[in-house]
Formats: sequence, structure tokens, C-alpha cells
Amino acid sequence: MASLDDIVRNFPDTDWSAAPTERAPTTHVEHLLEAGHVLCFPHLVFALSVEEQRFLTPAISDGKAKNISLRDDGSLRGAAGNPQDQTELRDIIQRFSTQAQHLVDRLFPHYRGKLR
Repeated sequence: MASLDDIVRNFPDTDWSAAPTERAPTTHVEHLLEAGHVLCFPHLVFALSVEEQRFLTPAISDGKAKNISLRDDGSLRGAAGNPQDQTELRDIIQRFSTQAQHLVDRLFPHYRGKLR
């Protein structure tokens, strides 16, 4: 049986860039994922400003949905708050989505355009 160290692969990346850089060196790791490995990026941080950190509370949930998300049309679902707060929260989630897509494009170029 494989040990956790054999399954989890750690990578040094500190940047979400879509193109390889010194801070984002990992590319083309489809084979690891397809072989059942877990890819871990312990130094890859999604940064929130001090002002944005106010959204890190259960109080931002509308209590009707299991999570807060963006729909395909860009509308925010599951969040409470005034229109300005909802716009800021939507922008944060969209920023995360964009960064995550860049990371996926770099790590798994063979899947580009095939994932949703």
C-alpha cells in the first residue's frame, strides 16, 4: 500500500501565473493527477486585502444556500449584504476563479479548453 508521502506531491510554486516563471515553475503534471496523486501547493496563497478579510465570516451567507458562488452569468448566489458588499465579494470570487484557471492551464495544458 502506498504511503501518504508517495501519494501527495508537493510543489514550490508561489504564483498563480498561466505561464511558467521562476515563482511558478510547475507545468505539465497531468500524468501525476491521472496516476492518482494529490498535488499540493503549500506556498500558493490567495491573498486578501485587510479590507477583503471582512468577508471571512459566516454572516456573509444568506443562510439559504450551502455555499457562496458565481453563476455562469456572473451573478452572485448565496451571499447576504448590501449591493456594494455583494459587488466586492463577487469581484473576489471572480479574481480567485481567474487565478485558478491560470493555474490549471499551466499545470494541465492538455486539458485546456476541455474543462468547465
